[in-house]
Amino acid sequence: CVITTGIGSLFLTHFLNDSSVEIKNASDAAKCNIKQLHDYHFHMIANDGIFFLPGKLGAFSDMHAKSDITNIAKSTDKFLTKFKK
Repeated sequence: CVITTGIGSLFLTHFLNDSSVEIKNASDAAKCNIKQLHDYHFHMIANDGIFFLPGKLGAFSDMHAKSDITNIAKSTDKFLTKFKK
């Protein structure tokens, strides 16, 4: 399961472990699969030219075009397709 949390322009994608079902606080976030988050960020860097500091927050700004958001969504879909059953 994957959950994205954030406020305002900041966001973070969480890859939940089997014991996690939601993110309510920092303790919940700390239980997430950090390796999978790093793999996700490296996937976007290596395959789609989308830069993330691995394991860190993402941020949207006025400089991002709608196509930037679309490219993040497409890259995310490609990454998550590997885990569909």
